Amino acid sequence: MMIYSRLAILTGLGVAFVVASTSTAGAQTFFGSPGNLQGGFVQQGTIVQQGTIVQQGGALQQPSEEQLKQLRIGANLYDNGSSPVVRSVFTNGPAQKAGLQSGDVITKINGEASTTVAEFNAKLASMSAGDTFQLTRSRSGEETDVTVSVMTLADVLKASLVPEQGMFDSAIGQSKTRITSLKQQIENAKLDMADLEKRLAAEEKELGVLTEKAEAAALEVKKKEAEKAEKKNEEGVSDTVEGSVEGN
Repeated sequence: MMIYSRLAILTGLGVAFVVASTSTAGAQTFFGSPGNLQGGFVQQGTIVQQGTIVQQGGALQQPSEEQLKQLRIGANLYDNGSSPVVRSVFTNGPAQKAGLQSGDVITKINGEASTTVAEFNAKLASMSAGDTFQLTRSRSGEETDVTVSVMTLADVLKASLVPEQGMFDSAIGQSKTRITSLKQQIENAKLDMADLEKRLAAEEKELGVLTEKAEAAALEVKKKEAEKAEKKNEEGVSDTVEGSVEGN
């Protein structure tokens, strides 16, 4: 089973949904569990709409066809009291491609002031998928105009599942470093093994020499014991012969 996790915040009428699990049968199930908001994304299933928890825990329903057709720019927004503010952007979405970042304040759409997220979404609803518009964003007090396209929620979610170029570079680099380290450890182990084998050969050679000396010493002891026994035996025979002569 392939599992895709994409937890996000509902914006306005409901931006992106949550966790999609695709089985071999092709069925999709969306679900979640109690969690909290971190870095603009919902962690472990909590859904937040403009900073307010609207659903927490329990099973989440798959987005309706109507929701999937809604037009979005791939950004999570919230109201600051005067204008919509970007909380986060979706990977590969129109907002990210236009250069929008977390904290950007959306002041105008096609030159007209935008005061709320609901108003922003209403203006998007009057457009068609693929349309572009001019968005004025304020960052650090400086206003800049950018061109943004609109997409359906379904296309935003689909695009967000495509890996970003270079997103694995850091992990690949770390993996290569670990591999290099392991290879070096193996080379070091080989050198240590070669040294141990030399030491083993030297010990075995010394053992052989000591064994030969021990066997030779044992033979020498046996030889001396045999000579001593033979000499003692000869002395006993001599005593017996002398005694016999004296008796005669």
